[in-house]
Amino acid sequence: LGLPYDHALDIWSVGCCLYEPYTEKVLFPGPSNNDMLLLHMELK
Repeated sequence: LGLPYDHALDIWSVGCCLYEPYTEKVLFPGPSNNDMLLLHMELK
């Protein structure tokens, strides 16, 4: 996407990684990568 990122994105990524084993649910469920990306983009 060409956007800059910093440590805040790293912390968000760790949170996403910890969410699934803790809740036993997929954070961004989707039948394809494009659908999962759309779910990410809808968070803005």
